[in-house]
Amino acid sequence: MLYANSYAVTYRKSEFLIELRLEGPKGIEKTETLYTSPEYAKMLYRLLEVMIREYEEKFGKLPEQKIVKEKEGKRGYSPSMVA
Repeated sequence: MLYANSYAVTYRKSEFLIELRLEGPKGIEKTETLYTSPEYAKMLYRLLEVMIREYEEKFGKLPEQKIVKEKEGKRGYSPSMVA
């Protein structure tokens, strides 16, 4: 089983990389990286859209999060925990 409370996403021509992170009081404690094709990344995106819509209909609207470019020296984007 894998639990992530933080993540970052980046891509190359042939694949998307989704870094799943477990952040604790001392910072990032563990990471796993999911590599997938652009086609499957889009399928995941669409699936999550449907599931989030259903979730919000049942439990209420989720707050929007900003998407920010990772710090200098890192690539990709991750959500900001500040709404």
